[in-house]
Amino acid sequence: MGQDQRNAIRKALNEDADKLLAEGDPNDPQLRRLRREMEEVNRLFDEFERRAREEGMNYKPQPFTMFVVNPNLVLFRGEQKRRSAFRQPMQRFASCVR
Repeated sequence: MGQDQRNAIRKALNEDADKLLAEGDPNDPQLRRLRREMEEVNRLFDEFERRAREEGMNYKPQPFTMFVVNPNLVLFRGEQKRRSAFRQPMQRFASCVR
């Protein structure tokens, strides 16, 4: 999710909450709870933004092909080993033939 989308969501939530808080009775327990929860939501958004910035500095995007090619290469090598093993003659031990 991009920063613009996160900001738009946060802004809409805050505007709706502010509207409800302005229209209601300040002593209403539901509205006090809404105020506390909006403070928590804003704190979480701040934490999320901070983490997104930190991870953005350390994040080195890899091309999509690396996510597809690497597993495909592992599977291909495994298939080669399996085919090679089936082509090998079975070892026979003299003790097993008797």
